[in-house]
Amino acid sequence: PWALGTVAELGFRTGRWQAARAAAAEGAELGRDLGQPLGRAFCLASLARVDAGRGDEDACRAHAAEAREVGARLGSEAPLLMLGEQALGLLGLSLGRPEEALAHLRPLGDVCRRRGLEEPGVVQYAPNLVEALLRSGPREEAEAELERLEAQAERAGRAWARAAAARCRGLMADGDAYERPLRRALAEPADMPFERARTELALGERLRRDRRRADARAHLAAALTAFEGLGAEPWAERARIELRASGETARRRSEPRSDALTPQELQVAIMVSEGATNKEAGARLFLSAKTIEAHLGRIYRKLGVRSRTELASLILREQVEAPAAG
Repeated sequence: PWALGTVAELGFRTGRWQAARAAAAEGAELGRDLGQPLGRAFCLASLARVDAGRGDEDACRAHAAEAREVGARLGSEAPLLMLGEQALGLLGLSLGRPEEALAHLRPLGDVCRRRGLEEPGVVQYAPNLVEALLRSGPREEAEAELERLEAQAERAGRAWARAAAARCRGLMADGDAYERPLRRALAEPADMPFERARTELALGERLRRDRRRADARAHLAAALTAFEGLGAEPWAERARIELRASGETARRRSEPRSDALTPQELQVAIMVSEGATNKEAGARLFLSAKTIEAHLGRIYRKLGVRSRTELASLILREQVEAPAAG
C-alpha cells in the first residue's frame, strides 16, 4: 500500500491522474486486506486528491472521511494522516468555495508547523491556503502565509515551490504588477501540469481583465487543454468562461472513455494494456485469472473494444492525450 500510495502521489503531480487513481484504489484495497490501516489511509487520501481536482465532491468527501477516521482511531495528528484535509481544501477551491477550503487548510497548516515540516513539497497545502485566504480571508493573513511559503521555497530550492510562491505573489499583486511573478512561475522547470495550468489560468484571467484579450487567449487555451486532459472539469469550465469572455469559443472536449471504468476495472485495463496476462494481473491484484477474465469482459463492453490490442491502443491514446509534464 505504501508503494502504491507513492505511485499515486507521483501520478497526481506529474499529470497521470488515471494511473494515480488506479494505483491508489489498488493500494487502498491491499491496505484493507492486509490489515495496514495507515497504508490504506495514505491511498484513500491520494484518491481524494484526484477526486478533488476532478470536482467529484461525493467521492472526495467519502475517501477523505475514511482516511481521517484512521488518524482519529490512532490518536495521531501526523501530517500524513491529514492528507485528506489537503484534498478537501483543494476541493473547496475547485468548486469555488474558498471558505470551505480554509476550514481544512488552516488546521493542516497548524499541524505542519507544530511538527516542524518546513519542506513545502511534502504536503502541498501552502499555495492553496494562500489562494483561499485571498479569495475569502484577511489579506494580512494571506501575506503572512505567502511570506512563509516564499522563505521555505528559497531554503528548499525546489522548482515547484518557487513556481507556486510566484503564482501566489501574482494573484496578490495590485494593478499591473501581477505579470512579472506569474511569468516567472511559468519559467520554472516544475514538471507538474495541474500547477502550471493554474498559473496559465491566473495569467490569462488578469490579462483578459486588462483588456489584453489576444494575449490572454494563448494562456487560457493552454490552461483549458491541460485541465481537460487531466479531467479537472471545474477548472476547465473556468478557463472556458474566460475564453468566451475574451471573444473565443471553446468546444467542450469529450470525456475519456476510460472514465466509465470502476477503479478496479481501470487497474485491470492498464495492466493488460501493458502486456500482463490474466494470470499475471490476477497475481498482482490477488484475484483469480477467471475474475480478471470477467473484468475484461465488462471493460470491453464499456469501452467498445473487442481485443487486448484495441484496449491497449485506447489506454495508450488517452494517456498520451493527458497533459505532458513541464
